[in-house]
Amino acid sequence: MERPYITKEVEGLGQKELVALVRRQINKWPLTPGKLSKANKADLKSKLLDPKYGFTTDKPAIPGTDSVPGGSTAGPSATIATAPTVDNLGPVEPSPTPENGGTVLVPREIRLLIDDRRASYPIHTMQRVQVRFVDTADCGENEWRADASEILLALQKSISSITGSAKIGTPDRLNSSYTEYFVEIISNQPVETLAVSPELVVISEDNQLTLRVDTIQRLEVDAQPTHTNPSGVLPPGAPVVATASGALNAQDRARPRTRELTQQEIEWLKKQLSTRQGYTQFDASHNKVLQNVERVRYWRFAAEFSRVFHKQTWPQEISSPSKGISKGAIEKALSMSKSALLDTIQMIEIIDRYTVEGSDNYSEEVTNEITKSNENMPKAATLKAFLTGWDRAHRATFTTI
Repeated sequence: MERPYITKEVEGLGQKELVALVRRQINKWPLTPGKLSKANKADLKSKLLDPKYGFTTDKPAIPGTDSVPGGSTAGPSATIATAPTVDNLGPVEPSPTPENGGTVLVPREIRLLIDDRRASYPIHTMQRVQVRFVDTADCGENEWRADASEILLALQKSISSITGSAKIGTPDRLNSSYTEYFVEIISNQPVETLAVSPELVVISEDNQLTLRVDTIQRLEVDAQPTHTNPSGVLPPGAPVVATASGALNAQDRARPRTRELTQQEIEWLKKQLSTRQGYTQFDASHNKVLQNVERVRYWRFAAEFSRVFHKQTWPQEISSPSKGISKGAIEKALSMSKSALLDTIQMIEIIDRYTVEGSDNYSEEVTNEITKSNENMPKAATLKAFLTGWDRAHRATFTTI
């Protein structure tokens, strides 16, 4: 049930978090939406709390009201504690439940900056989730720690959930070029059964956490040689290389590793494609001159399909000699060439880098360019040139996530 915000819910929030609350009900914002990211904290708070604007939340009431999250009512011996904020950090320890007379911790919203690096290109996603404060051990000023399992569970319940197999970690705090992994996810494995180590991760002073998603590296041997010789006996002088399944001669090793997709594989992928939201519009846009906003929609559909299905395991009902879905299979399903798909993914990466309002990299110029309509229908190459040029000129100041 929607209810008005109360002071305690907004007093410790930063400017970006306040903007996020306003954007949830942007129709109630009395000023120009385009100027929202430039509004100061005091103005944002006053508008959110002023009844005449009608901003509301659907979250349970917090301290100072009759109930606490989860529907439990705090007894006379229970203490209510807010989760840490930039203005409210301290050695608040996890406590017993209200029934036992302890402290009730209110979940805190954090921003997960997800850097999925499993493909040959990076994809950046931001997801807001609610997690509870644990402690401030080994933390810097205004930093705090949260349970990695709780973060993972919240992520996997969100629209940005990680699909397929992957290992997830956070940048090392002393050297961000290194990653400390805390969990491995195997396809279709319940999140609740995953072993997490380390169990706690540090949340930055601005309530953000960068997650790096990488491929699980396994030692694999090609199990499909056409001319294997299990006995290991080859003609005298034939150069050989040993494999787990026997020996390969030079002809085997020179044989291309690519193969034609089976009809069953193609049909399955095309079925997945056709059932995705926006497919009809995507299919109708092939080889057409489009307005920029239509072009971006076309690119995003293809890039998202590739992100979801590339390297995923074929379902059991598909008899495939390959373990995972290849980039070539994705290109075949989308009816796109290799270079076209790579360009598409790169363009969406650049667009997402500069059009997230409220981020440090936000550019009104890029946002206007991808949404404007031209009397003379622009070519895709024109938009690509603008985006790549902008990225080259501004990447040095780009805030990496």
